[in-house]
Amino acid sequence: MFAPFLLRYVSKKAEEKFGGQFNNQRAEPAKKEGEVTIDKMPRQKQSNKDVGDYVDYEEID
Repeated sequence: MFAPFLLRYVSKKAEEKFGGQFNNQRAEPAKKEGEVTIDKMPRQKQSNKDVGDYVDYEEID
């Protein structure tokens, strides 16, 4: 009997919670017309982790 009301209440609360987090990430400051902004990602060092250490060895007869 109260299940539809309870379900509706819980879904609205969840929507407010998740919707608020999403909107905060999308907020961008207003820009003037003609203003150009370039966002660059920092370069990441390319590591070669699949290559191991070199081991110098001698064969024993």
